[in-house]
Amino acid sequence: MERLNIDYQGSTEIVVVGEIDAQTAPAFAGAIARLDPDARLNLRGCTFIDSAGISCLVDAQSTCHQREGSLTLVAPSQPVIQLLNICGMIDLFDIDAMPDTV
Repeated sequence: MERLNIDYQGSTEIVVVGEIDAQTAPAFAGAIARLDPDARLNLRGCTFIDSAGISCLVDAQSTCHQREGSLTLVAPSQPVIQLLNICGMIDLFDIDAMPDTV
């Protein structure tokens, strides 16, 4: 079974299911790089994320801004929200559909 599944929703959004860690981060970063400058990352199904995944998010946000676009995290799962809070980065990202239990 794959640890990370990435489903493209056109050229602007991907749906991520599984774990984003040092092993899967290159595939995650590659998927993000294929998106238009106004990118949406649906992270509802992300079951685990570590510093490698957070690094991908920060890099993606920087790239989107350089390309005069924006990055939106869609419905990030509790593991994503928790790590962003721990790192003090939650306010750095545009979030659509924030979970009620933050």
